[in-house]
Amino acid sequence: MRTSILLTAALLAVAAPVAADVLCQNTRHPKGIVLRVTCKANETDVVSRVVSLLGPGPKGDPGPKGDKGDPGPFPMTLPSGETLTGLYRDDNYVNNGTGESAVVVSPGIGFTYPLATAPTPNVVPIGGPPTAACPGSASNPQATPGNLCLYAAQGSTPTCLYEPVGNSCGVVSRFGFSVYPTSTPSGSEGTWAVTAP
Repeated sequence: MRTSILLTAALLAVAAPVAADVLCQNTRHPKGIVLRVTCKANETDVVSRVVSLLGPGPKGDPGPKGDKGDPGPFPMTLPSGETLTGLYRDDNYVNNGTGESAVVVSPGIGFTYPLATAPTPNVVPIGGPPTAACPGSASNPQATPGNLCLYAAQGSTPTCLYEPVGNSCGVVSRFGFSVYPTSTPSGSEGTWAVTAP
């Protein structure tokens, strides 16, 4: 009898009008099944019981792909506390055959994102110990907020970090810096790190 009731409920659920939500069975009179929007306090939802016995249905088809989201904001300046790192190289050659006493090769280095204010330049010599401003090394360049740290790794240790607008040693730009060798001949390679204030 129980199986008959459940099968009957299942058939009624399939043929039920769209407006009806559930098939309800009176707990005092189990043979009575009615179609309601919601079951009363003394009734149980027969369809839910049948579905629970049948188990989950087949997996549905995936839905349509959503629209592409808007691009994220492009930062105007490097966020405070964030760090940029990179490599540097400079060379100073004597007598290039054109009458000049020396030729300096020192590509300017631009920060991927400009800083809000210019950082304080620092130079760590080859094998030099970490400092409060520059706690890293040539193999792991680091800088505390507001500092630019140059870590010499090969050649000589640069003594002049500058920015080309003012062209003054010891002053760099919030957009980047250049390295100038002060001895001839000389060359230097290494890493750098800058952290936004």
